[in-house]
Amino acid sequence: MMGNSWLESARRRSPRIGVESFCTELQDEVMRHAIVTDLSAEGLCLHRPLGWRHGPTIPIEFEIPEVDEVMWALGEVCFDEVKRAPPGYAIGIGGLIRSTGLRLVNAAERHKRILREYVMDSWRDDQAPISDNWLMNASCYRD
Repeated sequence: MMGNSWLESARRRSPRIGVESFCTELQDEVMRHAIVTDLSAEGLCLHRPLGWRHGPTIPIEFEIPEVDEVMWALGEVCFDEVKRAPPGYAIGIGGLIRSTGLRLVNAAERHKRILREYVMDSWRDDQAPISDNWLMNASCYRD
């Protein structure tokens, strides 16, 4: 049990970025569509309409934003809940959507590397925006 606490706290500290990316999941030989709303190097969060069941793992394919790459992966369900749709979402019955968190348990090493680099670069850019006047403020130009 102690190992799970450590894993849970480590997971929460990993960088996460908000995205809106198209996703397709395959369950019982039926393809269903979803939107990826949250990405990390280890997992993602899906928003999709109510109405179907899924198993403990979900095979998915999704677009890595700003990268010309489609990633295939197997995701293990960490949470599955029904909640209010964010403003502007056209999916949902009565303003409700299904939100599912997936931990990526199987994917090609190349795709994992691309995803990790994309998440880290995007997170870094969000946390420390580059100033256009960095050279002007450099110490070598101070009096």
